[in-house]
Parts: sequence; C-alpha cells; structure tokens
Amino acid sequence: MMMRTLAAAAPALALLSGCGAIALGDPTNSGFAVPSATGQLSEVQSSTAVGGSDFSSLTGNGYGYQVGSVSNDGLQGFAGLVPGASVAPATTPGLVTMEGDFELAYIGFILAVDTEVSGSAVTDQGRLTMNVDFSDGSVTGSGTGIDSFSNFLLNGNALEIDGTLTGNQLNGTATYNGVTGPMQGLIGSNEGIGVFQGHTDGQVHAGGFIVN
Repeated sequence: MMMRTLAAAAPALALLSGCGAIALGDPTNSGFAVPSATGQLSEVQSSTAVGGSDFSSLTGNGYGYQVGSVSNDGLQGFAGLVPGASVAPATTPGLVTMEGDFELAYIGFILAVDTEVSGSAVTDQGRLTMNVDFSDGSVTGSGTGIDSFSNFLLNGNALEIDGTLTGNQLNGTATYNGVTGPMQGLIGSNEGIGVFQGHTDGQVHAGGFIVN
C-alpha cells in the first residue's frame, strides 16, 4: 500500500495549491469515468491523484482508477473500463469459478471542519475469486487486500462482489472496507473485467478487477 494525505478547501476560501473547493455538507463523491487507451484518468487534480490501471495479458482489456481532490467538489473517486473492452460470449451454461487480481485506491479519515476537508489515501490490491453462473446470471466474489494498514481500514480490507449478468454485461455492487457502491463490467467465457466505486461522508474508493 501507498499512503498519502489529501486536502481540499471550501468556496469561502481562496483555493490552495493542490487543493480543491467543496460544497459544505457534500465533502465526498464517486463515479464512473472513461480512461485513456493507457488507462489514465484525469478527473481529479493531478497533484492529489492516487490511483493506477491494469491490463489483461490475455485480451488486452484494461481499466483505470483514481481518487483525489476535485476543484469545487471535495474528495472523489473514479473508475472506468478502457474503451474497446470486450469478452467472448459464454456458450456453456452453468457455474464457473474465475480468479484474478483487483486493485483500488481509497481515501479514509475524511474530516470536514468548517470550510476545509481532508483525508488520507492508500492503494490496495489482492486476489479475487468469483463464481459466475451463466444459467441464472448470478455473480458473487470475494477477495482480501494487503493487511498492512488494518488499523487504517477500520472495517477490514475485504472486497465483496454481488452482481447480475445480462448477456455479457455485469452490473451490481462492490463492498470494500464496509462501503458499498456500484459496479459494472463484462464477463464472458474467457474473462471477466469490472470497475467499482463508492463513498460515504468519511470514505471514498475506486478500483477494478480482472479474472479468468
């Protein structure tokens, strides 16, 4: 894991170097975004950005993710599939187990005081096991990241996946450190790839996974 401290200031104050403004009462947010062909995102101020990308050696599919300060909008997280991602259609019904890796960036200890909001960011990664039922479309998965920051991640660094498959399209939720948010991606006979993001007033995360 990598750890970094971030800060943002509210509109009532002049913007500080490397900081963004927030609306009081809404210090965090998260969403999906479209990365470049190399998995790079530019949704947050570059001086505060914490994130990364990953690509499949099998198909070339990839995703990008980042968290950081957004001008006029506090601390946020974003993730998205690299354009052109595709998977082979599933031709055999039944239950399949896929395994692979996940990566994410996380901001915790977010504190809004008067006109300022601050937080500390880490990156995490780990192995993920997913059960995909091509008959009924159910998708579940679980994995655990590096535990060297277990005192920072107060609810644990387990990742839980709960989704539904319609054709090759995956939609559902992902939960990390007790925070649940939306997930989307693709799953086929050869590979699964997805991205997720979530936030509360005190936490933000964004990341992705590739399994086969």
